[in-house]
Amino acid sequence: MNTRKPVVETTKEAMLRVAIAAIDDGGEDGIRLDAILQEVGVSPSSLYYHYGNLTGLVEAAQVERFRRANLNNAIEVRQRIELVESVDEFKKLVDLLIKNFLGSHRSIPRLQRANALGSAFGRPELLQLLGESQAEALNIGVEAIELAQQKGFVREDLNARAFVAWFDSQSFGRVLVELTQDEKLGDNWNNLATEAVYQLLFGDKLKG
Repeated sequence: MNTRKPVVETTKEAMLRVAIAAIDDGGEDGIRLDAILQEVGVSPSSLYYHYGNLTGLVEAAQVERFRRANLNNAIEVRQRIELVESVDEFKKLVDLLIKNFLGSHRSIPRLQRANALGSAFGRPELLQLLGESQAEALNIGVEAIELAQQKGFVREDLNARAFVAWFDSQSFGRVLVELTQDEKLGDNWNNLATEAVYQLLFGDKLKG
């Protein structure tokens, strides 16, 4: 019998959720304070208490959007590598992760990261928060690759931190390819990226 109590959303969490949905639907211009307060069912004092002002809420929403599109993937990779017991299993995992990170189904999270990053232009405090989120995900990714090195799955001479930063930039940068709406280009780009990953991780010139 499941006796776990349901998770109750706090007012702060609810306001953040509604703000994120508003940005996803129409960008920051789509945020309307009255609409947020009405949907959550709170007064302006709740906004001031939790976020200081509307700008504080918007910045918190942008950080969380950036974080969700980035941090969860790093955590999943680390957890999966912990379960892998052989090089063959690890290579199969690498194939799966490449398809996941570079797949077209990831285009929306990539755009969300780009949108959040673009919103930080001229807002140094927001830029710093995004940088902290990026560093957190980077550190988790480095732990994952170093664990794979300890298990003997990855080249010992690979700079894990540089590799994780490079691969994340490749995955994020695919948004530029997607802007062209050229599927053939996207497929060829993925092939090159996959070959580069295998070369860096294993010293193999070709995948397989």
